[in-house]
Amino acid sequence: MMITSLLQSRPITTLRAHDARTGEWNDSLAGDYLWTSSNFGEAVPDMMTPLTWSLLQIYIATVLPFPIPGGHPYMGNVGGRFYLNVSLAASFFAVLGMNRQRLNYELEEFFGRIPEGFEIPTVPLPRWRMLRTVLPLVPRLLKRAADNRRRLPEFVDAFPARCEAVRGRVRAAQTRADLLNVWREGLGPLYGEACRIVRGWDHCTAKRAACSRPARAATRTPTARCATNCGDWSAKKTPTRCSQV
Repeated sequence: MMITSLLQSRPITTLRAHDARTGEWNDSLAGDYLWTSSNFGEAVPDMMTPLTWSLLQIYIATVLPFPIPGGHPYMGNVGGRFYLNVSLAASFFAVLGMNRQRLNYELEEFFGRIPEGFEIPTVPLPRWRMLRTVLPLVPRLLKRAADNRRRLPEFVDAFPARCEAVRGRVRAAQTRADLLNVWREGLGPLYGEACRIVRGWDHCTAKRAACSRPARAATRTPTARCATNCGDWSAKKTPTRCSQV
């Protein structure tokens, strides 16, 4: 008796990261990526509600407005927990011509130390298309971050009153359409602005961390260089202000 077997030779396309019918979400099925919960996972250590996940997606889209060919995700939801896509970051740095040693050095600040010899799966990114798309945006984003850092004190001072105004609109809403308008006209724009303001401070924090790395200590003067780039943030008590946001 002969037994015949059928083998599917084409890529499997039936795996879905999100099942809208059941609410299950598992982005590890979306592709061959290396995921990590370092950094952002410390800020979101518990299971996310759908609202938290929605707001995080808006935050990432706001602070990382770079279109990625192929639709590869910056972040993922695996069983309700938040993860960042190391493979995408590694692939982008490879486009910039970084070797593995430099890659480990740059990724360590955000994703932790990657063991030597560990192979990071990468995704195909068209080099020149990425450079033509991303590089022109960098000066604009750096200027925007600097502008937002300067606006931080004013934004924080006005934040409680603006939040109370949104709460008033929520209390006055009578229909679902009213609530939708509150989001579109009040809470949504306020949240987007907060994302950009906090991102400006995060950019300064990252530069301070880079300046203080031991490997760069011999060629950098952390206090002078970071004070020039970021301003005297200690005097402005910026961490306290950002925690209020």
